[in-house]
Amino acid sequence: TLSSQDREVDESKLFLMAARQEAKAGWTKKAIRRYENYLKKKPDDHAVELEFADYLQDSGNYRNAAAHYDFLIEKMGTVTDGKDSYAKKLMLNAARNAIKNKKGDRAIAYYMRALLFDESDFALAEEVAGIFAGQEKYGEALELCDKILLHDPQNRGVLLLKINLLVCLKKYAEAGEAIDQVPYEERNQK
Repeated sequence: TLSSQDREVDESKLFLMAARQEAKAGWTKKAIRRYENYLKKKPDDHAVELEFADYLQDSGNYRNAAAHYDFLIEKMGTVTDGKDSYAKKLMLNAARNAIKNKKGDRAIAYYMRALLFDESDFALAEEVAGIFAGQEKYGEALELCDKILLHDPQNRGVLLLKINLLVCLKKYAEAGEAIDQVPYEERNQK
């Protein structure tokens, strides 16, 4: 016979399995209820809490996703455990959700925390530069572009962003110098 603790573990696993299956099947309301039931039984399962927040975000339920991300960030505290860490993923997902919630300043704060986990993640730095540019924080965006281009001078996307930022800042001479870095053949392509 199973002890009550074993039954509770089995039951919670069933809730999780059902939540994942219902999520795959597109049964959003059922999946949400199952995830919530699982998390009531396993409130310290932060990996599933993050999975649930991601699912809410993917389902377009950005406000509820934000609440779960914020809960996890509060629980996380000052944990810093490396490049591919849970914490970095949490910050990135929270940032992307904040963008969808039209909370640009909050998104930038999350992005900057994510960058602290791995300053050499130039793809992330490029994403953050784009967010800064979208928020009309041209100086910050330009600073990130310069950092990226130091390590990857041939990064065409970042170079083009830098040129656009320089034009926005009315630094036309510098924009012209940056344009000179673009190969001649590429300048005439549409």
